[in-house]
Amino acid sequence: MNIIILIVISLLLMLVYVVNTTTVKAVKALLNPDELLEAVGHIDEMFFSSYQPFDDWVTAHGYQHQCFFLFRLINGGFLQCAAWWNEEQQTWALIYCLPNKMNIDFVTQYSNEIAVTTASSKDAVLLPHRDKAYLQAFTGLSFDALYAKHLAARNVVEDIEKIHLSTRQQDLFVSLKQALKSQAELVMRLPFWQYRGVYWYFVRRHLKVNKPISKPAGNLRA
Repeated sequence: MNIIILIVISLLLMLVYVVNTTTVKAVKALLNPDELLEAVGHIDEMFFSSYQPFDDWVTAHGYQHQCFFLFRLINGGFLQCAAWWNEEQQTWALIYCLPNKMNIDFVTQYSNEIAVTTASSKDAVLLPHRDKAYLQAFTGLSFDALYAKHLAARNVVEDIEKIHLSTRQQDLFVSLKQALKSQAELVMRLPFWQYRGVYWYFVRRHLKVNKPISKPAGNLRA
C-alpha cells in the first residue's frame, strides 16, 4: 500500500512539474511574438473544412476576409489561422485551427488599453490578463450565440468605460503582438508565477469559462 501511495504522489508531482514547466515556456514565448506569428498566403486543404463554414457565416454578417497566418506552438507545431474585419462594427473575427479542432475569437479594440474579446475555448482564460483587456469565453455555442455574447459584452464595457467604437485604422498583427507581449509581462510580474501553472490549468480556466463580462475587478485577474 505504501508503494502505491508513493507511486501516486510521484505521478502527481510529475504532472505538476510538466504543467508548470509548459506554462513557463508558453509565457516566455509570448515575450517574442515576432517569432510566433507568420502571415501566409495559403493554408492546406484540411484547414478549409473548418474555415469554410465560418467564412460563410462572417461574410453574411458583414465581415471581409483579411489574411491567413500561422501561430507557432512551443511543441514545434502551429495553429492555422484566418482573420476577418467588420468596418461597421470595428471588430475582428479570428479562427484558429488544429486537425479536428477549431476555436474562434471576436475582438473589438477601443484603444491601446481597452479591448473586448469573446472566445470559444476555455484555454483563452487560462492566464491572467489586464483589467481593461476584457475577456470572456463560452464553450459549445453556435456562431450566432457567441457573437451575441460579444455584442452584449461590448455594451457592458462601453457603459463601464464611457467609450464608443474607435474609428482609427487597426493593424491586426501590431495589435496581436502588443497584446501577447503585454500579457506575458503582466504574468511574469506576479509573485511565484512559475508555480501557478497547475492552478491556472486545472482550476482557473474552469472557474472563468462561461461567465459573461459584468463589471471590472482588480488590476490583475490572477
